[in-house]
Amino acid sequence: KYGIIRILIGAADLISIKIQFSLMEKPFLIFGTLGILLFTSGCILGGALSIADFFFGANLSDVMVLVILDVLLLIVGIGFFNVGLLAEYIIGSSVIPKPTFKKINR
Repeated sequence: KYGIIRILIGAADLISIKIQFSLMEKPFLIFGTLGILLFTSGCILGGALSIADFFFGANLSDVMVLVILDVLLLIVGIGFFNVGLLAEYIIGSSVIPKPTFKKINR
């Protein structure tokens, strides 16, 4: 009655719902991690370009695409990190605090 395609679509729906609920609780987990990865890759690329320029005498105008990619990675990495922090702050401040209960000894 149910085909393999329908089962795969159902499994994909369950996975996407799980990811959405986990991201609603901790948005910094995805945005912060992605931002750190992009920023780190930009730093590595920038370091490699600097080493190629200073030690090997490479002309950076020949690899201008890599220089632009380096700057883009750094800026986008910082942006994703900041979006993650901002989303974490918004979610943290908008959540209704749970009521605390005090045990009464009689």
